Amino acid sequence: MIAALPHKNCIILRLEVGEVSTEHSDLLRLEVLETAARQLHIPILNFKNDWIDSILLNDLLEKLKSFSEVDKTCLLISGKYLEEQVTVCALEALAQGFDVYLLMDMIVPRNQNAKQAIEARLYLAGAVPTSLGQFIYLWFSAETVVADKLILQELFSQYNRVLNHASAARTGLS
Repeated sequence: MIAALPHKNCIILRLEVGEVSTEHSDLLRLEVLETAARQLHIPILNFKNDWIDSILLNDLLEKLKSFSEVDKTCLLISGKYLEEQVTVCALEALAQGFDVYLLMDMIVPRNQNAKQAIEARLYLAGAVPTSLGQFIYLWFSAETVVADKLILQELFSQYNRVLNHASAARTGLS
């Protein structure tokens, strides 16, 4: 059940291909994600590679297995590209028994025309679509430690400021 999922059981997987986006709202979302990981002691695995081959995938799976041995069973995935790196890693993590959550507001598709079909494939395989803001809010609602609750409340406020900034930029009001 996602609502009762504590942040202490999570790992964040960031997949990057090529250059990191320089769009302001993307950078702000990434800052919120990294702040959440740092302040809440959530491990981040960063993979930057244009191709996920069997060697890189085995390396990733070994790292994930080491986390699963200490009750880190929830994998949050962000990055590029939905059709390639994200899909391969999500399907492999699901096969290894991880609960996989796709941070859809932080995943970049290469092909908008194929996006819906690929998302459907991942959802049918067991991956759960969500957003960083939704996860922060759910962590907040499940948290019992006051200090962590305050951190999460501030992170949720930061995330909402990012959304407001992105919305204002799209409408030309920023």
